[in-house]
Amino acid sequence: MDEVNDCRRANQERMTAKARRTARKVSARGSLFRTFP
Repeated sequence: MDEVNDCRRANQERMTAKARRTARKVSARGSLFRTFP
């Protein structure tokens, strides 16, 4: 259970980092941060 949780958390962090990078590039902060809280 813990291993699965760790993997899921790592994946989510990676997605969030990617989303933040994309948000910075597009610089459309409002909509992107609403999509990825």
